[in-house]
Amino acid sequence: MNYQHIVITFLTLTISFNAFCQTKFKVCNIKLAEKPLKEQSYKSVVASMTNSTNTKRQLEDFGEKNHTLVKAGAHPFVFAVQAAYGQHRPLVISPDMIWLMIMQGFSEHVLANSQELRDKFVKFEGKKTLIVEIDGNNFVKGSSENDWESIFPQFVNQIKTYTGKNATSLASQKFTTTTTIEQAAFEITLMETMSKYFEYAARVSCGIPEITLEGATKDWQQILDKTRELKKYKLNWWVEKLEPILQEFVHTSKGKINKEFWKKIYKKQTIIGCTREVQITGWVIEFFPYINKRKRLSAKIESLAELPKGLSKADLLLDDRGTLYMMELFAGFVGIKQDKKTKALRPEINWAVVDSGKKPSKERVARYQKALKEKYIKPISMK
Repeated sequence: MNYQHIVITFLTLTISFNAFCQTKFKVCNIKLAEKPLKEQSYKSVVASMTNSTNTKRQLEDFGEKNHTLVKAGAHPFVFAVQAAYGQHRPLVISPDMIWLMIMQGFSEHVLANSQELRDKFVKFEGKKTLIVEIDGNNFVKGSSENDWESIFPQFVNQIKTYTGKNATSLASQKFTTTTTIEQAAFEITLMETMSKYFEYAARVSCGIPEITLEGATKDWQQILDKTRELKKYKLNWWVEKLEPILQEFVHTSKGKINKEFWKKIYKKQTIIGCTREVQITGWVIEFFPYINKRKRLSAKIESLAELPKGLSKADLLLDDRGTLYMMELFAGFVGIKQDKKTKALRPEINWAVVDSGKKPSKERVARYQKALKEKYIKPISMK
C-alpha cells in the first residue's frame, strides 16, 4: 500500500476529528430532516425557562448570546435527543452537558438527603450566610453589563472554606469545550447542591442520524473518574448505572464507535395491554437519579414531564447599598441551539439572574444582619 493510498483511505473514514476535538459518526442510515424547528429569541426562551415572563418576576440578566433557540417542551437535553431521534436530526453532545446533568443529579441527591450527608460536607448545624462584595462602581441593578460571572466563583471559594475542595471540585471541572458560561452553570449548580447548608447574599458597596461528540478523550475520562468519586456519598446505585455509559463516551472519543450503544440512547414505544401505555426508555434516562423528587426505581418513564427541568436554582439576597432584594440564580440547560445548515441540535447551557419581585423575609434579613455583623462588626442600616 503506497502513501497516496493511505491518505485516501484515511480521508474516507466516517469518523472525523477537527481542531477543537470532536468525533462525528453515523448512527442510522436514514434521510436527514430538511425543515428546521421553530426558533425564538434567546431572551424569550430563557425567560420562559426561568418563569420570569410577567411584570412581577423579571429576568435580570443571563449569559447572553446572539443566536436564537428552539424552545424545549421539557428538559432541553432529553428534548433534543427525542427530537433528533424522532425527526431524524443530527445531535451534538459536549462534556459540559453530560457533567452538568451528573452535577444536577448529585444536587438532587444531596438536597433529598441533606441531614444524612451533612457531616460529609460541613461541621456545623443550620445554615451559614455567605456574603460576596460587589464593586458598586461597576454594578447597576437591572443592567445587562453587570459582571455576574465574577460573583459565582466567589461563593464557591467561600463554600470551599467550610467543605474543603472535594465538594467544590465538582464545580471546577474544565473541559476542552468549557466556556465561562458552562463554568458559571457548574458553580450555580454547586450553590444549589449546598443550599441546605448555606444561604447566599451579595452586597453592593459602593433515532438519530448523526452525533457529534465534542471534547477530548481526557475530558470524558475526567468525567468518568469524578463520577466514580460520588460513590462515597451513598450513590453506588446511580454511579454503577453511569459507569458503562461514560466508558462508552471514552471509547467513542478514541474512535471506537459502538453503534448499538448509541442507538439505545433513546427509545419511545407504546405498550398495548389492558391499557395503552407509553414508555420512554434509553440510557439517557440513567442521568436522572430522581424522578419527581423520588429515587428513580425504573429505567423507563412515561413522559419527559417527569424529568427535572434541567435548571438549578440558588436564592440570593442582594443588598444594593441598603436596599434589599430577593434574587434567584439559575443555571443549566435553557434551550437548544440549531445549526442552520445541518439542522444539528446542540443543547444550550447558560445562567440567568432573576429578580423575584419579593422582599426578603424578616428571618432572612435577621440572619443576613447577624452574618454581616460578624463580618464587619457593625451592620449598616437597612431601608
